[in-house]
Amino acid sequence: MVREWRGDAHLVVLADNGLGPCDCLVLHTATGRLPTALARATRQWDDEEWNAATARLVARGWLDSDAVVTDAGTAARERIEGETDEHCAALWAPIGTAGARRFASIIAPITDAFTAAGTFQAVQGRRPDADLRTSR
Repeated sequence: MVREWRGDAHLVVLADNGLGPCDCLVLHTATGRLPTALARATRQWDDEEWNAATARLVARGWLDSDAVVTDAGTAARERIEGETDEHCAALWAPIGTAGARRFASIIAPITDAFTAAGTFQAVQGRRPDADLRTSR
């Protein structure tokens, strides 16, 4: 439920900022937080859609002509994440900081299981699967 709440809040903020789904993903990969090859392989945006999203972000000044995130793009992404967090504050308010820490400790075994399975290595682009190492 927590993930769904944040995801829904994030979609609202993205829409308010005029970012479509491919634009959002291109900006995310440009920050280096998500490997482009993994994003392209899992989201299946074709070259035309990816290039159009890149062009829109360049036009906004959020990417440079080499599709590298600019200071303005970094600031916009941080602002969008902050706005998303603000929308999620109501979710955490009833349990406070202590409750949030307790929740984190309860779900830690899930994170540990994903880590042991190599899930996060795949996200970081270290998985030896050729589909994840090459752009589509």
